[in-house]
Amino acid sequence: MLTLLESLSNELIYEIFEYLHLHHIFQAFYDLNERFQYLSINSNLPIKVDIASISLATCEQFFEHIVSRHAARIKSLRLSSPFILDICEFLFPPMTNFIQLESLSLNITDGEYLKQMLDQLFSLPSLSSLTITATVYISNKIYQKLFRLPTLKSCRMLLKTYDHMTPNRTKDFSSIEHLVVNQRISFEELDALVSYVPNVHHLSIHHLTIYQENRRTRSSFTLNYLTKISLKMNDVKFYNFELIVMDYFRHVQTLHLLAQSERLYESGTDYLDTDRWKRLISMYIPNLRTFRFQHINHNLYSETDRQIYQACVVSFDSVFWAEHNWFFEWQYHPQSRTAIFFSRNSKRKHHDQTKNMWSSMNDINQDPIHHIYLHDLTRVQQYAGKFPHVNELTFLETFCVPDDSLGLSLQLILPVVQLTKLTINCLDFPFEQLLELFRFASNVHTLQLFSLSLDETDSICNQQNRLVRLASQTNRVAKVIIEKTIRLEQLKLLAILFPRLENLLIDLYRQDLKTIAEYLWSKSNNHTRYLCLLCIAHERENLLNELNFLIKSEKLLSRYTLKVIEKKLYVWW
Repeated sequence: MLTLLESLSNELIYEIFEYLHLHHIFQAFYDLNERFQYLSINSNLPIKVDIASISLATCEQFFEHIVSRHAARIKSLRLSSPFILDICEFLFPPMTNFIQLESLSLNITDGEYLKQMLDQLFSLPSLSSLTITATVYISNKIYQKLFRLPTLKSCRMLLKTYDHMTPNRTKDFSSIEHLVVNQRISFEELDALVSYVPNVHHLSIHHLTIYQENRRTRSSFTLNYLTKISLKMNDVKFYNFELIVMDYFRHVQTLHLLAQSERLYESGTDYLDTDRWKRLISMYIPNLRTFRFQHINHNLYSETDRQIYQACVVSFDSVFWAEHNWFFEWQYHPQSRTAIFFSRNSKRKHHDQTKNMWSSMNDINQDPIHHIYLHDLTRVQQYAGKFPHVNELTFLETFCVPDDSLGLSLQLILPVVQLTKLTINCLDFPFEQLLELFRFASNVHTLQLFSLSLDETDSICNQQNRLVRLASQTNRVAKVIIEKTIRLEQLKLLAILFPRLENLLIDLYRQDLKTIAEYLWSKSNNHTRYLCLLCIAHERENLLNELNFLIKSEKLLSRYTLKVIEKKLYVWW
């Protein structure tokens, strides 16, 4: 095979490289021979660095030989591991060396490091896209640095913050045109925020609220370029929403709105007043073309409440909405006493298996359905073939698992082979069904489970039946998350079933720490040979020191690092 590979032309090898991440090219080819070493670092392709799961030793070599030496050629840089920035402090060249960098995505675990990095980003001439995800609390003062970046066009801030969103209004304008913010923002802070981004075209706010019950005053500021907006709001009075529409929505063509109300009579029915909506759209959103609306009303306890709610939603079946091709329906969930009113794409009744079309709301550019939430398999069967773009599937807590083959049934409804993330939240999900599902879902990269049943899994593991062997040979699962505490036998099964596992998040009993650690890092255990990152979901008192002592005393690992982030213990080796 080596001879055949070496016989390929440089052009063909470069075409193969286009399908691989750069650190995978480095791992596979850099030490092969001089020719491949040269090809892996000297192609004419723009360098795109995307590191999520990589071993500690490989990461150090990759940064030393590739990132540090070729920083000026890097176009895109995405670092999502919680440990990557620790390595950056020692091996990373100054950010000012990334003169061609256009896109930067970081997972931040240190607020001070973020401040220092933003100061360096100011001098980058080509940086147009920035995504920052913080797993620790960050001061909102970083926004002042952020808005001063001179060439930034797209910015996604997924932060945890203690203080208010922004300072007072400013005359120092940012160049940002696409802004996504997921933290809590009040209406008062929204006015300050938009004063920084007068050129914004797309705006997405994931948690818009109001701190004071008094009526919001009108703004003198306008957004002449805003054409797409996505808002999620909690217990916000409709008249306050009307005011921001009057101030900022004049040029909006696409509106995604999710509003939640805890009480029916105070504000719940205002969002279902069809006449107010008609006036608002006709007078203040005249360019609106795409309208995706979902209203969730909690605590509908009485039959009278439900009748009032139903009377409101029926009024949306009128000529005005039909002329715009906007259609709606509603559902009532008796277990949670919650009513959901939502838009759909056509007159035909839609499904409730996509969280009512809001699974992709965080990115307002995504119109196709990518994420399906399943309550009931029978209700979605009539929509077979209607989800050509789906790549994420979630089985909700209430999902009733059928007796026959779940994988085969799903295969008739949606392209299961396209799935890259699978989440199973239901309490009783037979392990045999999981194995059956992986007959078809061979491209799943991330698997999230609520739990594994020890009795079932233990017997299956001992049998080593055909489904276990087949699933282990064909699946590509690299990341597994299990919410409930698991024992050693369950962990062994996971390792056998997912031999390509790189990233594992579990919870464990303290008394199992030694046996689990010895199993994971046993030199003779080939089932975990790719595993390089372990997260223990709940860091107990002194657990880090205990694990550190165990690793050293038993000589389980030669190179590793540990840290606690938001009460989770991470080990990287």
